[in-house]
Amino acid sequence: MKKLLLPMFFVVSLFFIIHPLNTSAQVVDETKLKTAQFDYEDYYQNKVMTYRGDSGVTFISYSTKWNTIEKLKALETELLKNKHGEELKLLSTINIFPDYPAGQDVLGQYFAEYTYGSKSVSLSPNRKIHLYGGDKYSTVESIAPTMAHEYGHHFTFYHLFKKEHLVPSKWKDSQYAQIRHMTQYKPFNQNPVPYKWDLSEILAEDYVELFGSSKAIATHMPLNSEIQSPFENKSIQQYWTDAIQEKGYKPEEAIPLYLTDYKSSNLLSLQLTALKLGTHDTYLMAQDDKDKYLPILLDTFKGVMQVRKWYEGEKLGSKSSWLFSRDQNSGIVFKLIQHSENGFNRGSERLKINLQNIEESKTSNAKLIEHLNLTKEEIEEKMLQEGIRQGVPYELITAVAAQSSNYEQFQNEQPKIDENGRIGIMGVKLTAEQATAQNIDFESLKYSPLYNIEVGVRLLKEQFDDNTLPSMKNKNQKMLEHWYFALIAYRGFTEDTNPQKKVAFSILYTNILRI
Repeated sequence: MKKLLLPMFFVVSLFFIIHPLNTSAQVVDETKLKTAQFDYEDYYQNKVMTYRGDSGVTFISYSTKWNTIEKLKALETELLKNKHGEELKLLSTINIFPDYPAGQDVLGQYFAEYTYGSKSVSLSPNRKIHLYGGDKYSTVESIAPTMAHEYGHHFTFYHLFKKEHLVPSKWKDSQYAQIRHMTQYKPFNQNPVPYKWDLSEILAEDYVELFGSSKAIATHMPLNSEIQSPFENKSIQQYWTDAIQEKGYKPEEAIPLYLTDYKSSNLLSLQLTALKLGTHDTYLMAQDDKDKYLPILLDTFKGVMQVRKWYEGEKLGSKSSWLFSRDQNSGIVFKLIQHSENGFNRGSERLKINLQNIEESKTSNAKLIEHLNLTKEEIEEKMLQEGIRQGVPYELITAVAAQSSNYEQFQNEQPKIDENGRIGIMGVKLTAEQATAQNIDFESLKYSPLYNIEVGVRLLKEQFDDNTLPSMKNKNQKMLEHWYFALIAYRGFTEDTNPQKKVAFSILYTNILRI
């Protein structure tokens, strides 16, 4: 077997299948120790497939499960979906091995060679990444988190060298360590430092959170849950804003995530409320509070601004129901994260729920409504956006809201629902059963002003497009008077929508025509 002596070499081992708390980071600084690093490429010898992409990175597979150019091209595409910059040109090779030559639990390694002088440190070219277990992790989705983490080493080594001019053995004194308040943690000050407390690992985990691709973050929770995530410490985002100096990067506010209700049984039921999600796909992750097991992707929200949803342990599959058992866990940790094409990814602060005392983790309705309520200007801006998007006149939307609710979603710290069952700002008339049948989240309809507006405008447009309703001749959605029958259907036929009676509906319709 051939052994290769690599001067000034630093090896970083990554990503455990289950996070072992007693495992140290496999870090070897060959600049000081002059130890030999085993050459896995020479051992496996037979290359199954090689592809050099437009990125300049060469992908070499020693696994028969990665045996086509198309699969390696797809892996390159995934690599580039992790945010990157000038450091990419220093990455030479990504090797995929069939099994686990560095140890059964080690899924990848990054090899960082560097040069340094008295005032500068720089990452050397021709860096490489090893991905292990290629026969098992044989899809882009399954290998994406490991590859993002390993590229996170490449990215953070490059930028930390450039910004701080410190060799890795001095990183304990770095600005990054100070921003993260690392010295206050006893394990960080040990020698050797336990794996999950090694700053190079924390840097790589932060990279995945802030810069990782959609596939990489969809199954990711930070390895070390005892320290703040980069969504809980805006100084971390400011550090990277200053370090990379690219337009579009600025610290983001954390996504609000709350426990708003719960029910006790053999397996708990928890109601979670998330606000200000924006238009990106958002992943809800869950994990035991002791970090013993891998995180679980519990849910995905697509293009909704706010969510209020129950998660009932007894109705969940075996893959995730155990999390909701008081007998098996002392607590659950939830986290939201979403990929952004430009700027940092967005995420929530981790919601830590003590299963032995759930009440202390619950957010009261009054406090939640403080966060949920919108100003009239914010409501009108949402109405304008939805009107343009769905083709409903803005004047019609505002008139419906003014007459239905006076622009109010809540009343006496509860959702506003009138005597005819009309809900919230837009006076949406639906029962829980009707909402389910139309794929509408009934809880969000009651508690989310933004969602209420979105659904209300959508239902108005559906009524206008319904050819079974009477309509004006040459029906034109830009003509307010042509919405007459759609408006009756939307409001539901009750006493106050009877056009023969001079009550609220007549007033509403007259006001619309006057606009």
